[in-house]
Amino acid sequence: RGMKNLDPRGYMGIAPAEGAPEELRAAFAEARKIFDRDFTGPGCRLSLGMSGDYELAVEAGSTLPRIGGSLFA
Repeated sequence: RGMKNLDPRGYMGIAPAEGAPEELRAAFAEARKIFDRDFTGPGCRLSLGMSGDYELAVEAGSTLPRIGGSLFA
């Protein structure tokens, strides 16, 4: 926060590889909790989820899931 030339707009999180759905839900929920604590306002992004778990990530509030693997498979 003290670095005047940086303007962070959100967080990106990666869930545990091969995690069970409940484990992923818990990880995404914790990331959302931290994001909500640190960021407010327009233009903020929470990037969670990848091709295999993006539905759970969106359910948790991800605004920018990464689904490249599904697009280019």
